[in-house]
Amino acid sequence: MEQFPQIKELEFTFFGKGSSLEGDFKLTGPTRIASKVKGEVIVNNIGEESSNLLSIEPEGSFEGKVHCDDLELYGHFKGEILSNGIVTIFPNAKFEGRIKAKNLIIHPGSFVEMEAHTRD
Repeated sequence: MEQFPQIKELEFTFFGKGSSLEGDFKLTGPTRIASKVKGEVIVNNIGEESSNLLSIEPEGSFEGKVHCDDLELYGHFKGEILSNGIVTIFPNAKFEGRIKAKNLIIHPGSFVEMEAHTRD
């Protein structure tokens, strides 16, 4: 019989649709935001082979500062992104602010007003 991992054994974060959160958050593992968040978010890696991808979902909005590896933006973001990996802005996403990332991908159809720097 196949064993499924217990929810208490998984390391991820999900802020659900319809919620509104404000504050400073230190999170671990993959993170999805489908709510309204204001503040500072730090997403820590849980191991060398894991991803601490931060995803701002189409329903989600964020205002503040983010520290992460990879970030996928489908919703709205206003503020500053400090990324050790790839920041991807998808069609219909809206970004206003500053980005410092290793790589930056902007898809056609997104709204972007920014100052950005990429680095090795």
